Amino acid sequence: MKTVSDASVLIFLGKIRQLHLLEPLFDGPFYLSDLVYREVLTEGLSTEETEYLTQALSPWKTMSPRRPSKPGTQLSLSDWSVVELARQVKAELVLADEKALRNVLVRQHLTVMGTLGILIRATQKKLLTREQTRVLMDALVSSHRFYVSAETYQVFLKRLQADEG
Repeated sequence: MKTVSDASVLIFLGKIRQLHLLEPLFDGPFYLSDLVYREVLTEGLSTEETEYLTQALSPWKTMSPRRPSKPGTQLSLSDWSVVELARQVKAELVLADEKALRNVLVRQHLTVMGTLGILIRATQKKLLTREQTRVLMDALVSSHRFYVSAETYQVFLKRLQADEG
């Protein structure tokens, strides 16, 4: 499945060392823009984090999509590069967490999945147990500044429970 990713999903999955889930879930090929790559591998990462991310992203194809003529103001250039790259490669799936970006992608008739959706799907496919998924979610929120509303968190927990039955 042709998959393009925004930085947030890669950063958060990287923080909890779960980037390896993407290949068995979506097969690829996987694409990211040069701007997203630079955002993910930003200055200030530990050597261990940089090595992990560099290795995990090595199979991904990094591209420089055409720049939009009128990018608008609600998205960053990095976000617009995700939209443009998804169009360019005819992506079947775009990985993104930010609401504004997700809204633009949906208006472009692109299928979108975020970090929580990936964790749910990994649980459904038995790549993670429900308990592992809960622990990873809690680590994202408590240790890695992953923001999720109380309502969204409750929906997430209900989806995990629904998969039990």
